[in-house]
Amino acid sequence: MNHVTKNSLTLTDLLITVSKAHASQIIEAINVIFPKENLAAFNFWPLQGGLSKSQVFRVDVKNKKYVFRLLDNQEPIETRPSELHAHKIGVKLKIAPRLFYINQQNPLVIVMEFIDGRPFSRNDLNNREIIAKVMQAIKKFHNYPSEKCLQVQKKIELTKKFYDSYT
Repeated sequence: MNHVTKNSLTLTDLLITVSKAHASQIIEAINVIFPKENLAAFNFWPLQGGLSKSQVFRVDVKNKKYVFRLLDNQEPIETRPSELHAHKIGVKLKIAPRLFYINQQNPLVIVMEFIDGRPFSRNDLNNREIIAKVMQAIKKFHNYPSEKCLQVQKKIELTKKFYDSYT
């Protein structure tokens, strides 16, 4: 069960509902990943669930499924490098979906592989098997050699934010 809503949006429909910055990165991502595809063929299926304010869509291209994640442009851009670094570590550890597109200067759109499943629920907190798998993934992540860099980077960001709040 993958929590895809029933109604899809065409590319044109999606582009008129998002910011210009999101729209340009969506087009850029499509041109980078699918340079020969007809733009009219793209349908965006909204996905439900998740813990962020991002808009998330499934896109099917040639029997493969992708996720287009549109990051909230109200989120501070300073948090994005840490999130992307953590995601890249997750990909290396095979605990996160493979990435296909990220705009390095101003990441607003991330395209990754679609993993069929369902959102984590409160009921899952009572399922020992699920909790064990989550804990194994967290342990893998925290044991990754460059994860300490991520912690230091986060501390530097928090210190800077604290300093900036008093200047």
